[in-house]
Amino acid sequence: MAQVVYQGYYDDLAAGYVVGTTDLRARLVMSNTTIADAGQEDAQTISDFTTLDEVDGVGYAMLDLENVTVAYDSANDRLVIDADDGDFDGGTGSIAASSRQVTRVLIERYVDGTDPNDVPWLSIDIGPYTTSGGAFDVIWNSLGIAYVGSA
Repeated sequence: MAQVVYQGYYDDLAAGYVVGTTDLRARLVMSNTTIADAGQEDAQTISDFTTLDEVDGVGYAMLDLENVTVAYDSANDRLVIDADDGDFDGGTGSIAASSRQVTRVLIERYVDGTDPNDVPWLSIDIGPYTTSGGAFDVIWNSLGIAYVGSA
């Protein structure tokens, strides 16, 4: 599973926004997205992405991550980002078929819900999956959603 960390995360780290009380959201994106392409790691806001192919199935909603933790793991010299499991259906229980397969989940710092202000932190390969009229739940790895550290 490939993870891409964006410049927006590093900017937030320097500004002191990378803390355990940060408002994080997750978006599902489909196969036409460019958020993992070379050069996109420089994105400082969501609007910096060339193509953000967000899921278009009726009933889809961005996931508001609950009980977010951003903690330093000193034994492994890395930050661990975690949150409760959730679903991308906005409480409706189902997402209609999307036009393309879901391939990535994008984690971002929610500022005000606008692409020029919300800050991308990282994206993770998933799937490919399809939305087809049922629930689309996420169960994060028990060790955390993602790790960010230096090589």
